[in-house]
Amino acid sequence: QELNNSQRALSQERLWPFFQRTKSFSGVANQWRYTVNDDVSKMHYVVYDSQPLAVIDKKRFDILNWDASVSGDPTHCVVWKDEDGSGRVFLNIYPKTASAADTDQLNGALTATATTITVDSTSGFRAKGRIIIESEVIEYDNTTSTTFTGCRRGTEGTTAASHSDDVAITERDFLYHYHADPTDMVDTNDITPVPDPDVLVYGAATELALLLPDPTLHDRLLAKHNVRLEKLRKNFANLQTGGPIRVKK
Repeated sequence: QELNNSQRALSQERLWPFFQRTKSFSGVANQWRYTVNDDVSKMHYVVYDSQPLAVIDKKRFDILNWDASVSGDPTHCVVWKDEDGSGRVFLNIYPKTASAADTDQLNGALTATATTITVDSTSGFRAKGRIIIESEVIEYDNTTSTTFTGCRRGTEGTTAASHSDDVAITERDFLYHYHADPTDMVDTNDITPVPDPDVLVYGAATELALLLPDPTLHDRLLAKHNVRLEKLRKNFANLQTGGPIRVKK
């Protein structure tokens, strides 16, 4: 437990690159509220159809969205946690999307390793972006009139899989980049994303040392922890992501 406490404390100290995540989802016609990942701690940016959304506070959003019938290409958003008591994180957008994300279907079966995906037509899809086929999210670099090329399979923690002919594909027209709350380590095989795990080990040991009779042990361990932490800070000094949208409750 102390290791997990140490990891959580580290994640809240600053915007570490190794806690950053990028996810996507598909817009739904006439919808202004979307559920995003529960581990969102701080949102860095949100993009719709390659255009960044302006981040506003909830009060201004409620004023903008007083007429929920307004639809079009979203221009503003607010991120809010536990809005309905469920503990979920919501992304509210204004105006609501007028149409759903573009869809098409595979033209031929797709293997789990293919990096070019053939469809009936890529018309309406962005030249570079992400799509989803069944439960697999795929990032692509280019398109032709009937193919997605330079595909990276099984992104966003999904699994690359084979797919049958005529299966639907859907564009992921929303993209969000965020600072994630770390996942607790509960098994001996669990791995922390922190590049120097000794930072966590010394942090946990420092707290546990308070339970022991030797008053100098805590100070020695704290000194070792501070050395490791300072080294980690220097290694990532120029890799912070600025201007986060803090997720409010």
